[in-house]
Amino acid sequence: MSLRPRSLYARLALGLLAVLGTAGSALAVAAWWYASLAADEAYDQVLVGGALQIAENTWMNKGVLDVDVPLSAFSVLSARDRVFYQVVAPNRQVAAGDPSLNLPVPWEAIKRGPVLTSATVQGQAVRVAIVGRHVQEADPEGWAAIVLAETRVARVTLARSLATKALWIIGLMGAITMGAAMVAAQRALRPLREVAAAIRGRDATSRAPLVVDAPPEAEVLVQTINDFIARLNARVALMRRVLGDVAHQIRTPLTAIAAQVELWEHAADESSRHLQAQRIKQRLEDVGELSGQMLSHAMVLHRSQAVTLKPLDLTELVRQQLMRVLEDQRLAGVEVEFQAPEQPVSIAGDVVMLKQALLNILGNAIAYGVRSKLSVQVRAQAQQAEVWVTDDGPGIAPQRYEPLRQPFTPREDGRLGTSLGLAIVDEVMRAHEGELRFEAAEPGFSVILAFPARCAAP
Repeated sequence: MSLRPRSLYARLALGLLAVLGTAGSALAVAAWWYASLAADEAYDQVLVGGALQIAENTWMNKGVLDVDVPLSAFSVLSARDRVFYQVVAPNRQVAAGDPSLNLPVPWEAIKRGPVLTSATVQGQAVRVAIVGRHVQEADPEGWAAIVLAETRVARVTLARSLATKALWIIGLMGAITMGAAMVAAQRALRPLREVAAAIRGRDATSRAPLVVDAPPEAEVLVQTINDFIARLNARVALMRRVLGDVAHQIRTPLTAIAAQVELWEHAADESSRHLQAQRIKQRLEDVGELSGQMLSHAMVLHRSQAVTLKPLDLTELVRQQLMRVLEDQRLAGVEVEFQAPEQPVSIAGDVVMLKQALLNILGNAIAYGVRSKLSVQVRAQAQQAEVWVTDDGPGIAPQRYEPLRQPFTPREDGRLGTSLGLAIVDEVMRAHEGELRFEAAEPGFSVILAFPARCAAP
């Protein structure tokens, strides 16, 4: 189960909280670091001042280092901290203070100024100021060192106080920022609510484009909705077209069957009844064929708009469909020829639609064209794939090339019903951005499926 909120407003709120929380945490760390630095700088100045006061009261008297530690040197330091000090003579001996302090003295560094460092004394963290005092003028190395150390209690307290005040300010500004951001998010999401209100307010049967005054960011959503409405309208129109064609085409043969049944019932003799029965049977076969064609047509129309083309081997597909029709008894005594390149001919296509198109072409050739020879060829030239189905029959008159591409074109030669076979093939080829062509030759007639170069798979 996903814990991710579905509301855009909640997602924005969580996102802002995450950003502000991260930024607040970084600011809190920065505030503590800055407060600690500020506290150290303030107390370091006082610590150095105390060490300097001790240094001012340190001198050399007849070869002996004298120290007169003023009380003011310690009074300026924090009363909550422990203080340690030590005065080291030029001979590196402790002249005054705590001999156990035992902190290293950077003799060369203190000649240039006070040195500040951190250390641990008697198990406590301390801050240390080391000041140098030149007590032997004749001796360049005649330097004494004053070491003054102080625990960090007051420093930590001051740093905590400064950081707490900073955190209060950060928290207050974060709350103000969060509130302002939520108000801004509410206003930013208002166009989406307007789009939702416009959709809810529409009539359930309305499929008109959505008209909403939306900013550019929401205009993409409105355009997407309108594109979906357009596709929906196309699907509804297609459904109505199919239903209308079905109703129109089925009504006529059913009416004829009803009339012939009535004639069969009133037939005067057995021969008349037999003749009417044969006519009824033929009509039923026509209805069955028409129903199958209309279902195939509806399937092709649907798949042409809903299916993604995938790579397939055109040679193998054509071979499979040719093997299926070889079982037809009408091919008995007919020479059947199949030619294809040795290498696979790959195209991007839909197997279901292409199978239907190939079966329709082969079926038409067997039913209306073949006399003694049927030839099927797969050709591949410059990434263009073609399927040629050639028979030795009379072919199709040129004036009927275009009408046969249209659904429900009346059959010629007085045959009953309407034809959908080549209309289905034309729909399939247009779905593959290809072309259905006809070519007459002496002797014979060819129906060609041509796939463009950009339909060919690598």
